[in-house]
Amino acid sequence: MKKLFSILDIIVGTINQTIAVYGMILGVLLAFINVVLRYIFDISLPWAAELTNYLFIWSSLFGAAYGFKQGSHISITLLIEKCSPIVMKGFLIFSSLLSIAYL
Repeated sequence: MKKLFSILDIIVGTINQTIAVYGMILGVLLAFINVVLRYIFDISLPWAAELTNYLFIWSSLFGAAYGFKQGSHISITLLIEKCSPIVMKGFLIFSSLLSIAYL
């Protein structure tokens, strides 16, 4: 059972990372294409701005979930390092709960 969860964890992490990366790439490409079409050819894709927004939002959420899993979010360690281990653990639990509530 532990091996199954380990495999599922790898699969979900890979999916999160893939969606985040390709969503950002597609969003930037779509915005670039729309700008080129608008300023050079004087036409525009009416749905491009909305799709770009959705791609960036979903990429951010999937990227945040992947970063939370990896423990690679930005943190201010100066304050935490000056505290006692009990207070430090409380800060880490609070920030983890806050991240889970947001995601």
